[in-house]
Amino acid sequence: MQPDSALVYYQKLAAIYKNEAPKQYYFTEAKIAEQLINLRKYTQAKRLLDQQLRASVHLFNPEVEARLLQSLAKLAYAQKHYKVGFRLCEKAEKAYQSVEAITLDKIDLHVLKADFVSRLAYFDQSLSLIDTCMATLQTHRPESVRVAYLRVKLYAIQSFIELGGKLAFDKSLETCYKSLKLLKRLPTTKQNLYWQSRFIYRQGLIYKNQQKFSLAYQYYRVALQLNKQVFGNTHQEVASSLLQIGRLYAMHAAKKYSLGRQRAITDKPIKYPELDSAFVYYRQSLKLYKKKNTCFKEQIGRIYSNLAYLYTHIRKYEQAEEYFQHSYEILSKVYGKTHPEMVPLYNYWGALVCVLKKYSQQLEILHKGLLSNAKNFNNKDIFVAPPVKDYYHPGYFHAFCTSKAMAFANRSGDLKDLKASLYHFEVADSLIKHCRNRVFRKQSHLFTASLINQANIGIQGKSAVYTCSQLYRQTKKAKYLEKAFYFIERGNSSFLMQALAEAEAKKISDIPRKLLDKERSLRKQIVYYEHKQGQNKQDSLVRLNMDYETLIAQLEKEYPRYAQLKLDVKQVTIQQLQQSMPAQTATLMYTFGVQSNNYVFVITKNTAQLVLLPKAANIQAAISHYYNQLSSEKRLRNFAPASYQGYKALFKPAEKYLKGIRKLVVIAPSLENIPFEAMITQLPKSLQQDDFSKLNYLGKHYQISYHYSATLWYKAINQVVEQTVAPELHFLAFAPFSVGKGAVFNTIRGANDYLPESGLEVKSIYNVFKSKNLSAEVSLAKAATKDYFIQKVKTAHIVHIASHSEANTQHVGLAKIHFAEFNHQNQNFSGCLLASEVYNLELNADLLVLSSCESGVGKLIEGEGVFSLARSFLYAGARNIVFSLWEIDDYYTRELMVIFYQQFLTHSMSYSRALQIAQQKMVAKGVHPKHWSGIVMIGK
Repeated sequence: MQPDSALVYYQKLAAIYKNEAPKQYYFTEAKIAEQLINLRKYTQAKRLLDQQLRASVHLFNPEVEARLLQSLAKLAYAQKHYKVGFRLCEKAEKAYQSVEAITLDKIDLHVLKADFVSRLAYFDQSLSLIDTCMATLQTHRPESVRVAYLRVKLYAIQSFIELGGKLAFDKSLETCYKSLKLLKRLPTTKQNLYWQSRFIYRQGLIYKNQQKFSLAYQYYRVALQLNKQVFGNTHQEVASSLLQIGRLYAMHAAKKYSLGRQRAITDKPIKYPELDSAFVYYRQSLKLYKKKNTCFKEQIGRIYSNLAYLYTHIRKYEQAEEYFQHSYEILSKVYGKTHPEMVPLYNYWGALVCVLKKYSQQLEILHKGLLSNAKNFNNKDIFVAPPVKDYYHPGYFHAFCTSKAMAFANRSGDLKDLKASLYHFEVADSLIKHCRNRVFRKQSHLFTASLINQANIGIQGKSAVYTCSQLYRQTKKAKYLEKAFYFIERGNSSFLMQALAEAEAKKISDIPRKLLDKERSLRKQIVYYEHKQGQNKQDSLVRLNMDYETLIAQLEKEYPRYAQLKLDVKQVTIQQLQQSMPAQTATLMYTFGVQSNNYVFVITKNTAQLVLLPKAANIQAAISHYYNQLSSEKRLRNFAPASYQGYKALFKPAEKYLKGIRKLVVIAPSLENIPFEAMITQLPKSLQQDDFSKLNYLGKHYQISYHYSATLWYKAINQVVEQTVAPELHFLAFAPFSVGKGAVFNTIRGANDYLPESGLEVKSIYNVFKSKNLSAEVSLAKAATKDYFIQKVKTAHIVHIASHSEANTQHVGLAKIHFAEFNHQNQNFSGCLLASEVYNLELNADLLVLSSCESGVGKLIEGEGVFSLARSFLYAGARNIVFSLWEIDDYYTRELMVIFYQQFLTHSMSYSRALQIAQQKMVAKGVHPKHWSGIVMIGK
């Protein structure tokens, strides 16, 4: 950690060895070269090593040759010449073949080779080398400090691959945790603290990629303090830490304020607090690097590109262009015009020229980015893209392809550019499919879902759907309409579809029950420890996740049908949808982007239309106002105009294609909290009254249900449910708080009070089932326990929970339903069923009713929709789900639910029709739409 001092002592040692011990002399010369590398004296190190290689030839000692080549490889690594370094490693390995002993130097070479392979983006090969090295280290003394640090190096490579190559964020966090745990068992030296800072920084980087910015700041600052402790306040490692904190602030601002999306160049400069902080850290970093010497040109060049990107965000475009040019001049001299280290510059620069509407220049810059990020691709034609697997970093590959696709669509609108746009969107989509098949953890799947969403929102102007619509308009070829449908559906809950496909694959792949029980048990334990507090939480999670992944690998190997089916997520086509679509039914698929990229795809039995909607800002303003007026129970004079505006923004453009339609299936994951039922098609003659019964609601004309995707709805309507015997229970209901005295407007099902109407609700429904000679069971008050629910739920055809529930918009797994054991005052949450626990249930319910508050509310994930209790029950096996969008009143909910059940049990109608009638009966009584439209349905 003090290379200048080490250099002096090694030089003295070399002088002693020179005439007495030639082998040790050359080993020491290699050490001298490595200190020169640490001091960034690359030319001097290269000269020394080349000289010693020539001088050592007369020894005919392969170990000396290998050791000198190994140091040359380390020099190549420091200079980021990874291909050269890999070839030097292979030469050193060849020389080591004559050395029988498995020395730590030889293992160190294999570690270095694994690092080179990872940097060359051959991730699976690198992981294989890591496993081999770890196994070899087991044969050496475990208490050896050098052995421990070799393991630490291997963990560093592994976490790099998991983070950047595999997009396995949670797994990378676990690898960092294991390494930090190992480091804390070693003596507290500067070297130890340095490695701790590296892994703590990497943890921060992972949290940054997961957009958990508070955690990222925390870890970045700890890493900065450790670097100051080790190196002092002016070292280049401190400068690097300051630069990374600046980047974190910049990314936080970009996410928080939707920066990076195309804007008019006439916009006035604007200030954002996080960007101000980014400027401060960048300038501090720049000042430290400039104080050093000319060795840090590339770091200075990178800071210039980061500063230029900030100037782009605050709309100071001249300064941005100037800094990008400075950055390019510096970095291209160091690396050349196409090198992996040039990739971030081209990525940032492309955003500026997009804002300036210089689309041809943008395409040239982005294509240079693709060339720099590719291992073998060297075609300079901007109309082509590299093969899907040819990249150093998958995230940049996707960014360049999608940005090029938007640039082509922005540039001219002629047929050639539009076809090139679609081609690049398809290449980016193929990359996501390739990556998704290799990621495992939930967070990684959600990250790829957000990448899918970028094609649909069109962050730099034009979306994939826009491109397809323009190609269809110019050519009238139906394949482009089908492509538009494909991209919209791609952005609809792809993670949920993947998860359901895997769950189904387990059921139909002949996996023994014993292994399935083990898999479910491990999932339950993982959920338990995810929410547990205490010292052993992380150790247990790491162990359980390793066990779980080992088991899944075993299932994939021993049951290849499972491995195939879990990845077989085939999207429905327009033709398939129409063939299965019931008469008088239409699906409305919504997609929202920026600027004018907003569409609704209207599909009926015989027609398919892609309809343009108003601009994003207009739609957002309309639906937000509508939701606020509705959910806060505003008077008619406020509610009616807001409702009508929502109707005009979302529904009116599609209405002319819905003649003869009686049932609507709305597919819009980002609109899950917006009930279409309470939109009105015209304003009343007078707003100075409060008669809500006279309003012309959409729910009066259409049965309305919702779903996460067209594919899932298609599978639902074609699903053949095997019921060789009658269900044990036709109806199973729970009302844990069904005592006390009720009153209208007095109790809501999201508070912690008693819910007397919930008891009347389930008993009334129970009586309807019994009158039809159908088996039914109701658990009230203290009998309505969580354990009994879990025990009985898989035996019931219809499940009904009338209770309190709580949404969680930050930690989706912590949304909960209260059962009898719950006690809010002493914080006993053991009586709560968490959303994360619901995923581990096995349901066979045709209908599940969550008669509780906010059961459809949760965290909105880009490209996935809302993670809520309702969604978790769909995954667990419920085929149709009734749930709430906000806090619901105990009295009105009871009234609506009883009517709902009476309708489909007495008149043999569909659930959606029964819910429509129940809502309209509430309308006829003049009940405010808040009390009936907030209860909606997902299903067929």
